Amino acid sequence: MDEALNELGQQIAQAFSADVAGFSVKLGELRIDAQAGSIVRLLTYLRDEPSCLFQLLIDVTAVD
Repeated sequence: MDEALNELGQQIAQAFSADVAGFSVKLGELRIDAQAGSIVRLLTYLRDEPSCLFQLLIDVTAVD
């Protein structure tokens, strides 16, 4: 499962190279570090992209 999440993280980082600072997979969860201004586009991509098709958002956190 971690390998699939790692591949997905790489795909997202490539699709949003200017907005995604990085990603990591820990404890079976994918963490994406993205610019605040790109959140709506990123979430729309995760929902609508045929290779993703996410259906549930569990958490959004921020650091100032």
